Order: sequence, then structure tokens, then C-alpha cells
Amino acid sequence: MTHVDPMDPHEAFAELGRIRLADIDLDTLLDSIAQLAKRTIPGASEVSVTLLHGNKPQTAAFTGALALALAEKPYERGYGPCLQAAESTTSLMVPDTGSEQRWPGWTQTAAQAGAHSTLSVGLRNPVSTPHSAPDVTGRTAGRGVTAVRSWSDRRCRFG
Repeated sequence: MTHVDPMDPHEAFAELGRIRLADIDLDTLLDSIAQLAKRTIPGASEVSVTLLHGNKPQTAAFTGALALALAEKPYERGYGPCLQAAESTTSLMVPDTGSEQRWPGWTQTAAQAGAHSTLSVGLRNPVSTPHSAPDVTGRTAGRGVTAVRSWSDRRCRFG
């Protein structure tokens, strides 16, 4: 996991506000969000951003190889804090992956890889596209950010 200089949240929001959406593609925007989150969230060593295509999650941006590898594990298992945060549009913190019991297998993988804490922030999906697939409730889920997840190489409470 790589270290970056911290950034004041006000400065990060101002930087996001200066982005002209007409001049940037979605991948570049999500990469900017991941990089800003890494600099803004206290304790974050790596960050990933998940998009939902229909009901299928996909890691769309990440700040390092470990963030990508660990982001993909819950998709394979069908559970984990990021997926739960996305489904419930809440935030979930795991201050110590070595002792966490809610997601067996996933937490052990994270701890063994050196990610000792994680924070997952679920976001509402405001995007709907003509190619969106209906979810289990029959509603159409578009392509949108469903979660921003940060990892730390130390046990922490992100703040």
C-alpha cells in the first residue's frame, strides 16, 4: 500500500467541483474520486470504487493492486462489507479484519493480504440507462457508483 499526503476534505470537494463533466469520461472521473478519497479519508492506504451494471458489481477505479484484488473477492463470494453497504446505502466499518466475524472468509483474506481495516460507503444509484437490467424487485438499476471502499494497512477507525 502506498502513502500519499493528506488533503483537507474542503479542498477535495472544491477540486471535484472544478471538474467539467462535459470534458471528462466516467473512468477518469471515478479515478479522480478514488485518488481524492485516498488523500482525504484519514487512515486510507488504498481506495476502490464499485459500479453496478444491472445487479453485477464491477471495480471501476482503484488506487493500487491490493485495492483491486480485495475489491473483487466479495463479488466472487457474493458477500462482504462493500456489497452490504451498497445494498443498504449505508457505511460499514471494519476496524480489525483479523477479528471481524460478519463476513467469514473475506475478512481472513483481507487480513492475510495486509489490509487490517476497511471502510465501505454505499451510495444511491441515481443513474438509469436504456440498457439497464431490472433488479430482483423489478426496478431498473442503471450504471452508477454503488460504493467507495477504503483500505488501511493498520487497524484504525478512519478518522
